[in-house]
Amino acid sequence: MGEHVSTVAEAAGAFLRHCRVTKNLPPHTLRAYATDLAEWQAFAGAATPLDSLDKERIRDFLHHLLAVRGLK
Repeated sequence: MGEHVSTVAEAAGAFLRHCRVTKNLPPHTLRAYATDLAEWQAFAGAATPLDSLDKERIRDFLHHLLAVRGLK
């Protein structure tokens, strides 16, 4: 994942490309990752600069996954 990314959306796209090209992950895994990353982008804001994210924002998302979605 050597490309420069600056926003949440760019990072998500770069990660999915890395998983598809470098890791050669199967389509169902890529779809699952894309779904999870879309939820993260909706939560954090797709245009949010990566350098503005902090541990608290990530913890808020984890709380969302646990409390709202019931994931463990």
